[in-house]
Amino acid sequence: MDWIEKYSFQIMKIISYFVLLWIIYVTIISCTTREAQSKRDDSWYKVQFRPLCDEEKGIFLSKEKIIKYHSYNPYDTTQIDSKDSLIFAFNFISDCSLTFSGRAELKSDTLILKYGFSPLDSAAGSDCFCEYRMKYRLSKKRMWSSLKIRYQRLLE
Repeated sequence: MDWIEKYSFQIMKIISYFVLLWIIYVTIISCTTREAQSKRDDSWYKVQFRPLCDEEKGIFLSKEKIIKYHSYNPYDTTQIDSKDSLIFAFNFISDCSLTFSGRAELKSDTLILKYGFSPLDSAAGSDCFCEYRMKYRLSKKRMWSSLKIRYQRLLE
C-alpha cells in the first residue's frame, strides 16, 4: 500500500501526458486530412474537399461574396468530361475551419450530390467565413439524366 501512495502522482502524471499526446495527435490528423473519401460503394465515385481561404497567407473572402453566396449555396460550378469519368465541382461558403465530406447517390435517373460537415465539428458557428471547393469524380459506368446538389449535415 505504501508504494501506491508513493508512485500515484507519477502514474497520474504519465497518464496525463498520454492523454495530452493523444489529443494533439487527433487534432493534427483532423486538421491535415482534407480529402473526404466515401466509405460506401465508392467504386463509382470519389469526393475531394479543400478550403480555398488561408488566414496565414492572407487569403480571405470579400464581404460582397459572403453576402451573395453564404448559406452553403453552390456556385462556380464546373464540369469536365473525360473518356471514363465526369468531374463535377463547385464552391460554397461556410464557417471557417470545418471539414466537409460528400456522397453521391442515384435515385431513379437522378444523380444527387450531397455535402456537409459533421454536426460534431467544433468549429461550426464560428465568427469567420471560408470558401470551400467540393469535387466529385463520377464513373460513366453509371447513368443519370438529371443532377441535384444538396447540402445536408453528414455524420461521416
